Amino acid sequence: MKKGKLIICLLFGLCLCACSPRGQDPSVAMGEVLVACALPSGTVYTLGEETGVALDEDLEEVLFGKDTLDGVRRGALYLSAREKLCEAAIFECYSVTEAKKLAELCLRRGEWLGQYEPAVTTGVCLRGRWVLWAAAESHESLLGALSRAVK
Repeated sequence: MKKGKLIICLLFGLCLCACSPRGQDPSVAMGEVLVACALPSGTVYTLGEETGVALDEDLEEVLFGKDTLDGVRRGALYLSAREKLCEAAIFECYSVTEAKKLAELCLRRGEWLGQYEPAVTTGVCLRGRWVLWAAAESHESLLGALSRAVK
């Protein structure tokens, strides 16, 4: 049953996202989402960018597993502080194949979060080599904001 829900979420995300973004800076896009959605306090971690708080290997392993983000060219990952569980990510992968693998990892992360906090739902949007992921009490609005921010 859970796998069926994950597949439906993935297909829904694919239907929502038809265009492929060009040259968008993930940390800038994530900043727009933070403001637009008034997300709870938290930290934005960056991958493959010189600015921001770098996502270190230890945190990567805790969140997604060891060496799972090797296919990511650059990205931004938002993790909320303690008061409200909310996570969001914008990743640009090296290939479409890598993006599909990462989308599956994000859905698994979302499934785990849903077990930890049942009110949290998750969704993924694939846009070519880009992966947009949201986990929140209302992931649909957050995923929509991510889609609008990544032009």
